[in-house]
Amino acid sequence: PEDIDAFKLFNDCIKTLLEERTSASSKTAMSMAEMLKLHKALLNFALKCYPGNLDYVNHCLGQAVAVLKNKKENEPLPDDATQEVESLLNIPSSLGLEVLSLSQYCDILAFLPWESRKLVVLELVKSIITTSSILSEVEQVEKMFELMVPLLKDDPDAVSQDDDEATQAVLEAEQLLVSRLVHLMKQDDTDAQFAIYLIARKQFGQGGVKRIKYTLVPLVFAALKLAQKVRKLELLEEPPTLKYSSRKLFQFVHEIVGAMASSGYPEVSLQLFLQCAMGADKCDFKAIAYEFI
Repeated sequence: PEDIDAFKLFNDCIKTLLEERTSASSKTAMSMAEMLKLHKALLNFALKCYPGNLDYVNHCLGQAVAVLKNKKENEPLPDDATQEVESLLNIPSSLGLEVLSLSQYCDILAFLPWESRKLVVLELVKSIITTSSILSEVEQVEKMFELMVPLLKDDPDAVSQDDDEATQAVLEAEQLLVSRLVHLMKQDDTDAQFAIYLIARKQFGQGGVKRIKYTLVPLVFAALKLAQKVRKLELLEEPPTLKYSSRKLFQFVHEIVGAMASSGYPEVSLQLFLQCAMGADKCDFKAIAYEFI
């Protein structure tokens, strides 16, 4: 019946069960993984029966955070609890960019070890790409990069070791997915678009030499496309007031390609320099085109 809040009934039932099973007098105490399974079931129920109700989703995640906070500080999560958290966080990944509005998502993600966080974020990235969700706001992009840190950098606590072919193949697959997000960063306002690219450049640049050959290349092409758009605006009879000029965009790509050239990618950089020269020539910037050659 519509007048019955089934979510509240389900939630109250779980709350009562947890109170009974976690009390000092209980002879059958629940493990952390078992408690997380209950909240995962409630989350599944919320998404299926109340699609679009992000308050319910956030509530479920918040309850899971409360469970995780009961563990001792600096104590690693048990393996079974880690698996439950991964599974729990993969459920709302189907929401795509709406995940960014869930305040509890980042909180619960922080409890996972680095590699587990990477797996969860990878599923979210795949969902965003599959649904072609558009990253149109600076705040969205900043939050997305905040979540994606395990994909953008190496684990700071990991022991440095030589990458074998299998490891390199995994890295390549991950970074190719990350690079596809550049094509989803779209904004009609050219200044806002460039502001988004500046954020992307900063974040991608922190990924180290082995990642930039995948992530910076599409950013260069996207910036060149934006430069053409800005140049057309500049040539109007009554051009709009722009914060970032087309010349600024060519300076931006020149810095990126120059950094790649000095990072051990001469062939890719040469190809990009030529593309940039062609782009500058199309804008009738002969001197800038010459700089790329």
